[in-house]
Amino acid sequence: MPRDDKKELFIVVDKNDRIIGYRTRHECHHNPKIIHRAVDIVIFNKKGQVLLQKRSQYKDTNPGFFGLSTAGHVAVGETYKQTAIREMVEEIGVQTKLIKKGKHIYQDERETEMTTVYIGNHDGPFKIDKQEVESIKFYTLAEVEKIRNKITPGALFTFKKLGIIK
Repeated sequence: MPRDDKKELFIVVDKNDRIIGYRTRHECHHNPKIIHRAVDIVIFNKKGQVLLQKRSQYKDTNPGFFGLSTAGHVAVGETYKQTAIREMVEEIGVQTKLIKKGKHIYQDERETEMTTVYIGNHDGPFKIDKQEVESIKFYTLAEVEKIRNKITPGALFTFKKLGIIK
């Protein structure tokens, strides 16, 4: 049973990323006409491998799929960068220097996200939040390619934008 708070407020923006209001998680995840803010964080180790998380079965979207190192929604009153740092600490228990790699709009049949993407480097150790993350592991880029059918559509989109996969 998903444990994400369906009443949590998300920041709603227009296509130029100007705030136009606030809507619940449930509304944002069930209406692709609503654009809400999100962050994606991709962590690499010294070997150039990418950290993937296996999403908890409790997540309201894509439970059990592989996702980015960490990701999340921008909370009311937070900047994208503040959210990225908070999500790293909450989900994988680390902080590291992040470099902003860009911003894009991701849309699928369920939702639309204005996503800012960050990359960073860390070799662990990590401390995962079991409500959010089932497990984490570093993968070579070839290994990522082999499990692409088990990766969330949003993560695949970001990996393509970064040139990690084709």
